[in-house]
Amino acid sequence: MKIGIVTEYYYPLLGGITEHVHHFSLEAKRLGHEPVIITSDVGPDPSVKTDVRIIKIGKSLPIYSNGSIARVTVSFDLGRKVRKIIEREKFDILHIHSPFVPTLPFFFQRYSNTITVGTFHTHFSSSGFLRTFRRPIQKYFDGLHGRIAVSHLCVESMNRYFRGDYRIIPNGVDINKFYPAAPKIEKYCDDKKNIFYLGRLEPRNGLDYLIKAFVEVRKARSDCRLIIGGDGPLKLYYTSMVPASIADDVHFLGHINGVRPNYYATADIFCFPTTKASFGITILEAMAAGKPVVAFSMPAYEAMITSGVDGVLCGEPHHKNLANALNKLLDSPETRKKIGEHARARAEDFSWSKIAREVVSYYEELQRNSQE
Repeated sequence: MKIGIVTEYYYPLLGGITEHVHHFSLEAKRLGHEPVIITSDVGPDPSVKTDVRIIKIGKSLPIYSNGSIARVTVSFDLGRKVRKIIEREKFDILHIHSPFVPTLPFFFQRYSNTITVGTFHTHFSSSGFLRTFRRPIQKYFDGLHGRIAVSHLCVESMNRYFRGDYRIIPNGVDINKFYPAAPKIEKYCDDKKNIFYLGRLEPRNGLDYLIKAFVEVRKARSDCRLIIGGDGPLKLYYTSMVPASIADDVHFLGHINGVRPNYYATADIFCFPTTKASFGITILEAMAAGKPVVAFSMPAYEAMITSGVDGVLCGEPHHKNLANALNKLLDSPETRKKIGEHARARAEDFSWSKIAREVVSYYEELQRNSQE
């Protein structure tokens, strides 16, 4: 089947939705389907290889939303351009990611002439926008033939405003790309243990907790460093938090998209201290790489990790909780190894080959229902 995948997020923009769209499209093509990614123009990313066709429309602009930097597409006469794509491509399925995000998802949903599926990726406590415009949005919401949520938390968030049926299909991970024996970054292969963070440098990802925790850890030991991958609007703020006395052991790398598997392989511990999450793709990547993960306790991660078995959930958001968990793992190579092995086994439950088949099976179910 021909699948139009609509997303505001794709490379070079990094994040969970980008990874989801990229890996699902590759797997869908491997399964014999014809995926087409439709997104806005943010520029090329030479580090990413794909043989999936990409249609770019309009320009992507950043806006602040829900503790993160969201994106919207702007273009003169965007509606006409969307209709032209729909008429020309004749999709069997139109799959829209984050359907309530203006503007690209809205226009494709409005003008769709085929089975339309929406995937909801976000967990949030409340939304003034959805509360204010609930009635007109309900009609838009009801126009979706199928709804996928990546976790039960996403369903809970949406059910505050809109009732409907959802299929829970989690995010996946490429277990062949992220694996324990990936080549390491030689620069960081010495007698120091590597604590690794990867994510956008923005408020909800909680990097300030990790930096404060690392300061605590370094009060008692000097055998570790902190490696920070990713970029974002708070980079200067986070760099200013690092005391000069340990600055040589805190490395801000910026974008490392093409070598992510190598940094996971180099890490001794992966720490992701986000305070808001519906699902953790970077956590899943680290688990696939066989690394012990440290994160705060929250429902999204409790559904993925059994603390003490295939990861460590260290309680409520506080830097001392992180520091205690990190110190315990740094002190015990045996524990790190055991948790890492269990983490890899758990990650295999989320392989993209399994997840993509679930999504395609849902498409086929919707097609059968439409013919009844």
